[in-house]
Amino acid sequence: MNVLLPLTWMISSCLGEKNVASNDLIVNTTYGLIEGKFSHNNRVRQFTSIPYASPPINELRWQHPVKHQGWHKILNATIDPWGCPQICDTTHQVQGICPTTTKEDCLILSIFTPNINHNATIYNKTANTTSNCNINCNTSIDKQNTNPNWPVMVYIHGGGWMYNYGGGIQLNASNVVNFTQNVVIVLINYRLGALGMLYDESIDVYGNLMFLDQVFAIEWIYNEIESFGGDPNNIILYGESAGCNSILLHLINQNLTSIINTKHIIKAVIGESCTAGEPWQTPEIWNNYNIGDKFAELLGCGGNYTDYSNDNNIITNKKDEQLSCMQNVSYETIINVQNSAVAGSPVGWQATMKTELFPDQ
Repeated sequence: MNVLLPLTWMISSCLGEKNVASNDLIVNTTYGLIEGKFSHNNRVRQFTSIPYASPPINELRWQHPVKHQGWHKILNATIDPWGCPQICDTTHQVQGICPTTTKEDCLILSIFTPNINHNATIYNKTANTTSNCNINCNTSIDKQNTNPNWPVMVYIHGGGWMYNYGGGIQLNASNVVNFTQNVVIVLINYRLGALGMLYDESIDVYGNLMFLDQVFAIEWIYNEIESFGGDPNNIILYGESAGCNSILLHLINQNLTSIINTKHIIKAVIGESCTAGEPWQTPEIWNNYNIGDKFAELLGCGGNYTDYSNDNNIITNKKDEQLSCMQNVSYETIINVQNSAVAGSPVGWQATMKTELFPDQ
């Protein structure tokens, strides 16, 4: 694997040269048909808010992501993306960081591709002019790529693993696709805060769900992106801040023997504004500061649960009873109390090292 830093260089390189895939607005996938829409005078196709996993709600809350069952009707992929549950500083709204809507059913992604069937207007930077041209048009600087299997850039958003989402004005990838006409860009959501980071051994919840969501999304992209004109063998991760830290986790994980990794998928990465020396959570910190117990108490699910048995057949126990209680609390309550649960601990809702996914700090 190569670690490549200049984003503008990456966008203009790694181009595929293969036969074109279908360029219609209705795309056939393993899960069913997906219908998108055009933007930028039909130069760009965009497919937004596509579910890549089952909704992580009810009994799937704080569980590994589960494969989506698909759909029988055509999926409307023209809906603006929403965010995962979060408390987002509204001063960021001007920058498009905060979602206007949040749902716990938030494991979605959005895909932006060129539309090669459109007679596009190409901007010639050298001549400082524009001209209408067909799909065989070339300029000395810009080229309308008429082949499929464009490189695929998967963006992991920042926000401290606490806020932000794969959408909004800030991440409107259609602008980049419109200008370059030679890359597919995918934006993803993943679980945030306590919903994505909780570690509590007593209820068999071991953190890093936000990372597992990302792995699941990347695997979905790898399996389906060819139908959208992307090259599954040329997938580049890029991100900033917590998105960059996520990329570091993928790199760390790829050196392990864990079966949960993206080693066979990611060709290159671009990271901005992060460091491998971040303070991470560990099981010791979670346990020493009783974060799991505090969190359960704040949700109204604390207390001493007793194991009840009948002829040695366990009917209920702490794990089942307490986890069930926590899975039935509203996500609004979870988001409102999550910071209180980690108050006083040296690290907040962060990735957890010294686990099966990341054995070393």
